[in-house]
Amino acid sequence: MDPVNHPEHYVKASITITLEPVQLAECYDFCLGNAIKYILRAPYKGNALQDLKKARWYLERVISTHYTWEDYKPSKLDPTLFNAFCTNNKYINVLINKETGIANYNSIKCTLRDLNTTITELETVV
Repeated sequence: MDPVNHPEHYVKASITITLEPVQLAECYDFCLGNAIKYILRAPYKGNALQDLKKARWYLERVISTHYTWEDYKPSKLDPTLFNAFCTNNKYINVLINKETGIANYNSIKCTLRDLNTTITELETVV
């Protein structure tokens, strides 16, 4: 495992070893892509609470800076890539429509709600 180019927590977030969260994140704009990246890597980096808070920060930024609400359509979403990352991730399944790859205002707000619930639960454990 290459700790610089392919750290273990990058590749564990997908079903196969050849895919990394950045490949899905690159299909969206910067803030939404970063939220996706932090959500997918959170269980594998050793500090899920911190990564989920980072994801929340990026999603809140999407909400606060997106002045005209059109759907976030992926630039180049490969269905195999999407399915590899999203089959078992409850946040991504709410955030991104499985059929179209689109994220919208409502899906982002619902994902924020779910992240806030999880963050609150994790903070009470710490």
